[in-house]
Amino acid sequence: MRELGHVFNESTNSIHIELLKLEEIELLISFKSGNRKFYKANTSHVFFSDIRNLLLKDIGFDSIKHLLYRDVLGLSEIYVIGSYARGITSNIIDLVLIGPELDNNQITTTLAEIELEVNKKIRFIALQNLEFNSLLKPSKMFKI
Repeated sequence: MRELGHVFNESTNSIHIELLKLEEIELLISFKSGNRKFYKANTSHVFFSDIRNLLLKDIGFDSIKHLLYRDVLGLSEIYVIGSYARGITSNIIDLVLIGPELDNNQITTTLAEIELEVNKKIRFIALQNLEFNSLLKPSKMFKI
């Protein structure tokens, strides 16, 4: 709560009240570990996908997805890793691009255009399916 209070320039008490409200309407699920209480999004809530789509659009992931799939031949999947995958806002977006034979020059050109649109630096790693399955843990990423 202290971190959220700092980010939103609000008191921890007002953050606590809002978290309780979100938990009451079941948008958030909480659990305790020791003396700490953790919150996570309730992915089965009826509004979860709508809220997720709004957030993705606000961050610029919708533009990233659209332009990469449009311009990068052979691209089959896009995953977000790093800060955003852990729920932390950053000026850098880290992506894993999956495809059989991706052209790094084509990706770099497209990402330069996207960076101007979303006003964030974008880093990427291009992998083939087999490399992806053996290298990365799905719990620290999400697909866009």
